[in-house]
Amino acid sequence: MRQLAMIGTSFLVIILTWGVFFPYLPGKVAMHFDAAGNPDQYGSKLFVMSMFLVLSFVLLSMTYLFVLYDRKNVHKRKINRPISIFFILFTWSLNSLFLLNTQDEQVRVEKLLFVIIGLFFIIIGNYMPTIKQNSSIGIRTKEALESKIVWNKTQRFGGFVFIVLGFLIACFVFVDGITAVYSSIISLTLSLVIITLYSKKQKEA
Repeated sequence: MRQLAMIGTSFLVIILTWGVFFPYLPGKVAMHFDAAGNPDQYGSKLFVMSMFLVLSFVLLSMTYLFVLYDRKNVHKRKINRPISIFFILFTWSLNSLFLLNTQDEQVRVEKLLFVIIGLFFIIIGNYMPTIKQNSSIGIRTKEALESKIVWNKTQRFGGFVFIVLGFLIACFVFVDGITAVYSSIISLTLSLVIITLYSKKQKEA
């Protein structure tokens, strides 16, 4: 119930934010930008507001459903709050950054999203070492599920890797658009491979 109140309040804040900015928005608002950062698609401000409010409602609803899922799982309850807070901040930031972009075209929303995504991995990385062995959440390699010792080592190492990954992705805000996207995907893939290999090595040891 507490999470529902928090999520509901955040949606009202998003509506209020749009209400404050709406009178100052131009009739046509840039909805998409090319690789060079130039707007190449526009929409009416009413359509754009409706689209963002629907998207926000969907994201926040999915967050609440995540909290409801397997709520009796003691291990999952540990990450419900940080996950909820992250997605609430992410949804609000998505709306706020877009609105700021309509006022100042120098604000590159897609670049700032790398900072938000990086923050997500940093938050998850900090909580991973606290996750006890289970079959629902955490880094569930075959080796980790078979041994409690390997599980604990894998979560600690994985948490460290995710924190480093988070800082790395956040730094991609200074890299060119498409290059940053590919670099993030490659970094995430390599991180998962490294964690998996580490888990297997601990089992063999």
